[in-house]
Amino acid sequence: MKVSVAMASYNGERYIAEQIKTILVNLSDNDELVISDDGSTDKTKAIVKGFKDKRIKLIDGPKNGVKQNFANAIEHCSGDVIFLSDQDDIWEKNKVVRVLAAFRKNKCSLVVHDCEVFDSGSGEIIEKSFFKWRGSRAGILKNIWKNSYIGCCMAFKKEMKKYILPIPDDIKMHDQWIGVICEKYGKSYFLPEVLLRYRRHEKNQTEMKHDKFKEMLRSRAIFMQEYRVAINKARDEEEMNRIAKKRKDFHIFGELFRKGEFTTIIKKVINRLRIANVSHREVDNDFCQRECGDGKSKPRIVVYTCITDGYDKLIQPTVTPKNIDYVLFTDVRREDCGIWKCRMLPEDVVSIHDKVLENRYIKMHPSRLFGGKYDYAIYIDGNIGVLDDLTPLAAAAATRTGLALHRHRQRSCVYDEAKTCMILGKGNKTKMKKQIRDYRKNGFPSGFGLYEGNVIVTDLNNRNTGDIFEKWWKEFIKAGSLRDQLSLPYVIWEAGYDFDDVGSLGNNVYRSPFFAIAETVHEKTSKGAGKC
Repeated sequence: MKVSVAMASYNGERYIAEQIKTILVNLSDNDELVISDDGSTDKTKAIVKGFKDKRIKLIDGPKNGVKQNFANAIEHCSGDVIFLSDQDDIWEKNKVVRVLAAFRKNKCSLVVHDCEVFDSGSGEIIEKSFFKWRGSRAGILKNIWKNSYIGCCMAFKKEMKKYILPIPDDIKMHDQWIGVICEKYGKSYFLPEVLLRYRRHEKNQTEMKHDKFKEMLRSRAIFMQEYRVAINKARDEEEMNRIAKKRKDFHIFGELFRKGEFTTIIKKVINRLRIANVSHREVDNDFCQRECGDGKSKPRIVVYTCITDGYDKLIQPTVTPKNIDYVLFTDVRREDCGIWKCRMLPEDVVSIHDKVLENRYIKMHPSRLFGGKYDYAIYIDGNIGVLDDLTPLAAAAATRTGLALHRHRQRSCVYDEAKTCMILGKGNKTKMKKQIRDYRKNGFPSGFGLYEGNVIVTDLNNRNTGDIFEKWWKEFIKAGSLRDQLSLPYVIWEAGYDFDDVGSLGNNVYRSPFFAIAETVHEKTSKGAGKC
């Protein structure tokens, strides 16, 4: 395992030599120390060059402050684990060994260790433990409000670089950003061992004191905004990569099909189902035999969606089984319907005069729209593409409720989901707070479970589905938070059902072999609604 150390330097001639010496004794011959110098006007660069050590790589900094100087150093690191270093501290001889051991033992993405804080002038120890002084521990919200990450004591795996960079210009410091981002996309571990002497002197870049309250609020608001932008960008990039991979898979399947290599195709499909965490119960091989064998016809299925005001670009299905109809509800005439049967919204739905509510009404009333005409209805959000015959999914509809949905891929608690929605600015925050207070008051348990609401399978012959959907619609309107994911688990619980009385389509809709979820494409600026 190769170790990189990312150091940011600027006019550090007084202490940088001692810092470099204590780093080099920790490194093997294959490791590297990357020093980004931000235009020092003293002897800093000459001191660095004087080491004549092949492990040291001196590069020019961006001359844009300490945050971007660190970002530049990190960008040029090639190691499997990247340590951060100031230019004026003292590393203990066993620091790298102990941190790497913590990575192996705790299977984490970032390690931050404790340090001793001392005054450079007097040599007096200011704090024997930075952890105790700062109350250091993991927790995203905790560290956004009161940061306990300290850059000179941190190391992270190279896989985190794509999430960490670029470091925003307007946040206060890089270490808080790196720590919180690593917690978001991995796991942080606080190692309670003093492995560094943290030097305090008159030229330190950071202060060991609190900002004024107004400035604290401002800096945290800026951090939250940049954090939200970063995770949305990462989500979009991962989604586009996933879609590109699926397209590549289908090209491969097509080529194998033309060559007649059917066994290979079957093996690949089975592997995709395993990746998607779809169990034998969820895609039941006996279902088609039960429904289609002995001369029986396949169940009649309608796949439907709702796109108003051209909110989403309509995605055409890649397969058109004879037993499945595709129905689009819309409020405008469209010329791109293709396979989809376009229906105008019913007049009583249009009279709602709210695009979000119009969409949710269509979503929550499959029995009214399709009862007596089909056996099953499968709702999909407007940004979802159908990649395969969805007939097997009908088997997942549970007997008690007649419903099946994906489980949420990240959370299993309505209260946690509400907190996340409020942080990310989704829905009506004021009404969401009241909704959560009411749920707690009514005894709704935490950790009950959480569904993804973008794909819903409904057994139209099950007499319980209509009652559940009607209660869901009323609760959604009553709550007013505009987040239907919050109200469905509550409705299921209040009706006396268990969480698993709703069938499972899998644990991650984004890895389903049946669907491709595209980034929402707004065809025109509006307050339309096409997805949950």
